[in-house]
Amino acid sequence: MKQLAVTDILSCSEYEQQRAALRKEALAQRDLKRFELDDACVIIFENRTTVRYQVQEMLRVEKDDSPERIALELSC
Repeated sequence: MKQLAVTDILSCSEYEQQRAALRKEALAQRDLKRFELDDACVIIFENRTTVRYQVQEMLRVEKDDSPERIALELSC
């Protein structure tokens, strides 16, 4: 998987406009990559779309889309 870059992340205002469609896509992909081994164990394989969605949601909640904050989130 190609690593996400700061330029791959939308500003908070752009993300708000596209959020519904991006959320629908990310959750659909997550469902395809979800494997239940038993009642107590589920494995979810992440991909670029689902990781980008998680980063965008964190930035949205924190209301901080500065390049420094984005870089920090991507470094984790």
